[in-house]
Amino acid sequence: MKTKAAIAWKAGAPLTIEEVDLEGPRAGDHWTVPTAALGQLRPCFPAKYLNAGKSWPKARTGSVAPHPAPRPRTRPCLEPKFLVHNPMTPTNAPKTMEPISRQQLNTATANDLAEILRGPPEQAAAWVRAAAEGGVAEAQAVFGQMLLDGQGLPVDREQAVYWFKRAADANHPMAMNMLGQCHHHGWGVPVNLVLAAYWYRLAAQQGLDWGMYNYATALALGEGVPADRPGALAWFEKAAALGHAKSINIIGGFHEDGWEVPVDKQQAFEHYRRAAEGGDFRGQFNYARLLIERGDIDAALPWLDRLPGTATPAFLAKARAFLEQAADARVRAKAAELAPRPATGGPAA
Repeated sequence: MKTKAAIAWKAGAPLTIEEVDLEGPRAGDHWTVPTAALGQLRPCFPAKYLNAGKSWPKARTGSVAPHPAPRPRTRPCLEPKFLVHNPMTPTNAPKTMEPISRQQLNTATANDLAEILRGPPEQAAAWVRAAAEGGVAEAQAVFGQMLLDGQGLPVDREQAVYWFKRAADANHPMAMNMLGQCHHHGWGVPVNLVLAAYWYRLAAQQGLDWGMYNYATALALGEGVPADRPGALAWFEKAAALGHAKSINIIGGFHEDGWEVPVDKQQAFEHYRRAAEGGDFRGQFNYARLLIERGDIDAALPWLDRLPGTATPAFLAKARAFLEQAADARVRAKAAELAPRPATGGPAA
């Protein structure tokens, strides 16, 4: 599959919107299932347990983005034209999945469930499914992610959409965002950029940084909505205020190239630095690029060392081609080291 990203390849050049390969969900670019914390999930648990200790996408170095509390709706959750048709039944579980009774789920303690979820993925999936069928929105969203990733059960993207939709109808912001991802990339449903932008917007309005980032990207590119760069910048800034590293990097590009703001290389430099420290590989490249431009090669090289660990193969290839043209021999030597690391399992972008 293909997706688009805003990339600056040389100092002073404007950001370019380029198509890159995307084979499936990638850690850091989508919601990572918070398996370690799902011991809190069962239908009769008090609400205070359902938000404890979840591992959301990291927003800043050494911290985790909080799960925003759902906000009340002032209108029905979905207009008819946005309903998702799924001919499959919600109980289409693999034959190998161990059935979990309601009694088992309700009598297990948090420690029992935490231990179960640290065990075999198949067992964890069975318990999460039981909680999802019991009506726990958090479990529904997590079970959708498990189905999308094939974690503990076979990949089933249509069923993933079903469970994301169930959770989204219960005002779960990350489920809304993941429905946007499914419609954007054609995971379990036909590609529909209008629906993708719709779900991203709802997630953004619920206060989710990833929803803000994805909706801002749709506005910047005019995907599913009319292009609106000022509006995109406003949403990127809201996500950046929550520490969203990818949004911080994009704002750096706005300042470097004068998109909706005056050109300000120092502001760009500071935003790239923050994005790099937050773990965004594009931010790391851009920060290193401006350090090289300033002649601070020793400070730039360690940031380039980090790229192979998280950057996509397509990005590494272009970064290597850019760095091979550098005047400094140390930078050219570093370019030769920018080869993708072997995959450690799971889909990669």
